[in-house]
Amino acid sequence: MATPRPSLQDPKKWSATSSNFTFVGHKEDVVVKMTSEKLASRLKTNVVVAAGIHWDEISAKDIEIIQHLTVRLSDQILKKLGRAR
Repeated sequence: MATPRPSLQDPKKWSATSSNFTFVGHKEDVVVKMTSEKLASRLKTNVVVAAGIHWDEISAKDIEIIQHLTVRLSDQILKKLGRAR
């Protein structure tokens, strides 16, 4: 979950702080943190993102693809809500 706040570097811009719960051995926290903070800062509201990804023998390239697709998905959410940049 993430909550919006003024940026620590530039109070005129918005950022977000997040807390993540991750089960042992899982790595979804990377995409959840990235997505929740992006959505919270752009929407200026609290956001909860839940994800479960299971892929046996995943490669580094596959992880990159998932991260890229997650960014695209968050952009589509913002666009649908009329908040895309």
